[in-house]
Amino acid sequence: MAATGAGAEAPVVHKFGGSSLADAARIARAVALLGEAQPLIVVVSALGGTTDRLIAAARAAAARDPSWRERLEALAVRHREVAEGLLAERGRAELRRLPR
Repeated sequence: MAATGAGAEAPVVHKFGGSSLADAARIARAVALLGEAQPLIVVVSALGGTTDRLIAAARAAAARDPSWRERLEALAVRHREVAEGLLAERGRAELRRLPR
């Protein structure tokens, strides 16, 4: 990391995860909390419940339980829905063109 020069401001760091990223409305709320500070660093983790659902899918796959595919598909659908909720119409149209 570069040294901060005289007069340079230290970055403001925000970290969000879990329930604060549970859906599009909560993500929008987190964004609203950021303010105008510059420089700004934002760290995000998985949407609420994602880590547990990934672990469950991995355990199902390890047990040769075919439900792992449905579990992963449900996660993909959820993430697309959240992304669509955050994007303007043009962005939603572009998202729908991506391979599923």
